Amino acid sequence: MSVFSCDEAEFARILFSDCADAIFIVDPNCERILHVNQSAERLTGTSADQLTGQRISDWLRVEIAGAPVSLASMGPQEIQAVLRHAADGPSLPITVLVALLPTASSPVLLVRARDLGERARIEDALRGSEERYRQLWQRNLAGIVRASLTGRILDCNDSFARLFGFASREEMFRRSTRDLYFDLGVREEFVAQLRAHGFLTNYELMMRRADGSPIWILENVSLLVENGEEILEGTLIDITERKRIEEALRASEANYRTLINHLDQGIFLKDRELRYVMANPVFCAGVGKSDEELRGKTIRDLYPDHLTEKARAIERKVLAEGRAIETEDIMTIAGKPHNVRISRTPLKNEKGEVVGVLGICWDVTEQRDVEAQKRHVQKMNAVAQLAGGIAHDFNNLLTIMLGNVSCVLAQQLDAEATVSLLKNAEQAGLRAAELTQTLLGLSHRAALTAKPYNLNDAIEEVARLVRPALPENIAVQINARADLWLVQADPVQIVQILTNLAINARDAMPNGGRILFETSHFEADAEYLASHVEASPGEYVRLRVADTGLGIPSELRERIFEPFFTTKEKGKGTGLGLSIVFGIVRQHNGWVVCESELGRGTAFDIFLPRFPETIEPHPPAARDDSSAELILVVDDERMIRMLAESILNKAGFRVLTAENGRAALDLILDHPGEVALIVLDAIMPVLSGRETLVELAHAAPDIRVLFSSGYSTEQMAIREFPQVHDYLPKPYRAEQLIEKVAAILRKPRLAAEQVR
Repeated sequence: MSVFSCDEAEFARILFSDCADAIFIVDPNCERILHVNQSAERLTGTSADQLTGQRISDWLRVEIAGAPVSLASMGPQEIQAVLRHAADGPSLPITVLVALLPTASSPVLLVRARDLGERARIEDALRGSEERYRQLWQRNLAGIVRASLTGRILDCNDSFARLFGFASREEMFRRSTRDLYFDLGVREEFVAQLRAHGFLTNYELMMRRADGSPIWILENVSLLVENGEEILEGTLIDITERKRIEEALRASEANYRTLINHLDQGIFLKDRELRYVMANPVFCAGVGKSDEELRGKTIRDLYPDHLTEKARAIERKVLAEGRAIETEDIMTIAGKPHNVRISRTPLKNEKGEVVGVLGICWDVTEQRDVEAQKRHVQKMNAVAQLAGGIAHDFNNLLTIMLGNVSCVLAQQLDAEATVSLLKNAEQAGLRAAELTQTLLGLSHRAALTAKPYNLNDAIEEVARLVRPALPENIAVQINARADLWLVQADPVQIVQILTNLAINARDAMPNGGRILFETSHFEADAEYLASHVEASPGEYVRLRVADTGLGIPSELRERIFEPFFTTKEKGKGTGLGLSIVFGIVRQHNGWVVCESELGRGTAFDIFLPRFPETIEPHPPAARDDSSAELILVVDDERMIRMLAESILNKAGFRVLTAENGRAALDLILDHPGEVALIVLDAIMPVLSGRETLVELAHAAPDIRVLFSSGYSTEQMAIREFPQVHDYLPKPYRAEQLIEKVAAILRKPRLAAEQVR
């Protein structure tokens, strides 16, 4: 039955349920357990039902000086005892308080047992926690301080004392935080900020050490109020060295910025997306933008795409391959073209990863002008040499021609003697024509008979021609690509340049060696174009002639293509061979590169544009045996008109002549439908050959044309104007003119729509 009345039930619930101590209610004789709370169950490890009715002495042993004490005899006092746990559990040291508890039915005893071990553990834990906190406080490398806002230091660790150059924390207690400032105004600003925010994080300020030296402090501090007094707690770290490094970096950056801002070179920096990150004033002035305007922009924002693709290709290559590339380009600066040299270098981070492109550009226009002037002087010297050589040769040839013709005119000679003298004059004229072609070759204007051509054929022919001229100790090697692209070339001129190079190779190998002829395909990419200003984009056939001879010194290599310059001994070279090679190659819209090293031979690489068109056989020409066709000869040179008229008249043709294109058109209008063919000169006053062709397309589209010129560049008219059926290079012989005219007349006339 319950020991409490109904009115006392709430009190019992509070007492038993909420109390942390074990409480036993026993009978007045202090023998049997009547009721226990949850803490008693926990400490004994036994349920309330099991404990109820058991003897209290079986669970609780109270001794004084080693002698058992009866609970009934105890007054309201607290003494130590032992509480038994469950049968297999340990006994617990406790303190016991016995008190008489009156109830409505009968008095009972209340026994309160408190676990001394748990209290000890709590106290030990508190002491340990306090010790760890003290150790953390004392051993922390950061200075820790508690101080009033008036400046009184309440507590600090040794690190705080050492931070300011003091021997111990005890010494700090005799100081004020005001002593640690050079300027109390700095402290007042610090206090004001702390009061405004309640805490400060990563607050930097300069303070003073004990010896008067400055120290930069990084402080994290909070403001507390204790007993009505404002207290600050915080940690302090010495950042003096960091500040010194930052200042050095700022000074270094300022020096760097000053340096790049005063350099004559333009400097820019781009990220991996090739957007401008930084540029110095020289570069900004060149592009007409400020540094702020450039940031985030790309080169496409500054120039049209067709002017920027080459630069972007080079910069992408720098990013991909991680190596520097130097180029030279023509750029517009302040509205004028300038030669600009640009060095692009990969920019790498601390991991070695390429993160951008650093560019340095400088204007070399003046340098190129000086070089051009130097080349001009060299050319003028070469022209002087050339003029002397030409004058000598032409005087000899003119002497032969004039002398022979004068003999024919002044004397009554028999037919055989007359023919002999005229043949001598003719031979001199042919030699003069060859000399003229050589001169035109030097000026890149020699007449060419170009056609789709396989350079492997030229190699085979030249190897066959020069083999007898080579000593036995010189071998010939041919590496010809089987599927070689065709080129548009004059086979005779190609054979000439290969022969010149082969003979030069022979002369460079007095002790024997090897001549290599090689063909391959080549495509000029952005990197190659950047380092070879003479090259153009596109597909090319590369023709190499290499030897294993003496080589050419570097100081002479840049002059080898000059007319009359030779590396051979006096009397063994004219100095025209390589200049002719250079001229012919340029005339074919190609370029030539020489690579040579003393003792390791020389290689000439000739690049000619690929001919992409499919060669189609010409259909059989319709034959027209009429020899009485009307031919119109148009040339501004009277003697050439007379010569052509005489040749064609003797061949049975009717001939009209005109001194320019305008006169020719008038004659065509005067003879509607009669003119079958025009022999048309290219270079004339009033109306040139090309301008005349344009007019003919409207006035007389069906008239066939034989185009004639001493300049090979005019040969392209065959492909540009449908009414041009063939090309006749000057000078020409009588049989050449007749053969060309007859061949064209056998071809059908063009319809008007074919011309237009």
